[in-house]
Amino acid sequence: MQRGRSEPREAGPDRSPTLGSGRCYLSVVLEVPEEVRRLVAAGGREPADGGVPAHITVFITERTSESDPGDQALLERVRAACAGVGPGPVRLRGAATFRPVSDVVYVRVAEGAERLRRLHRGCAAVLPDASPFDYHPHLTVAQGLEGAELDRVAAELADVEAVFDAVSLGVFTGDLSGWRRIGEIALRA
Repeated sequence: MQRGRSEPREAGPDRSPTLGSGRCYLSVVLEVPEEVRRLVAAGGREPADGGVPAHITVFITERTSESDPGDQALLERVRAACAGVGPGPVRLRGAATFRPVSDVVYVRVAEGAERLRRLHRGCAAVLPDASPFDYHPHLTVAQGLEGAELDRVAAELADVEAVFDAVSLGVFTGDLSGWRRIGEIALRA
């Protein structure tokens, strides 16, 4: 059961189609290892985006003051939602784009996507979904760039491939100005 979905936000050169100005979020992410960060940084993405290292977003929810139970309570809710999903390999292969819907270039998750979908569904069962889009596991490598720059990044990363083990999730809270880690969740079957 998905609890709710936000409406798409107007995306612009520096705006996220998911994140809104003046709003606070909780984000659950699979961080990618340093060697993968360096690999995709060559294509245009900085190793850390507002305090969150390069990652695959598993889930994002908006935090509202009237219903927010606090960092630790949210962390425990997410931990319970992810229980029973164990660690495993993630293979990234090739670049793609969400254009014309969103000016984003990403690296595809070729292996491990079902594990990420299970984690997403678990979170969506207990928290409202802030993303206006259906969940599609991916590693964003460029957004907020002009069309020619997006094309360049996609071409440079067309044949990229990397494999790493998903063993834990990072949980962050923040907004468009920056993010802070509030915890980590080990993946255990």
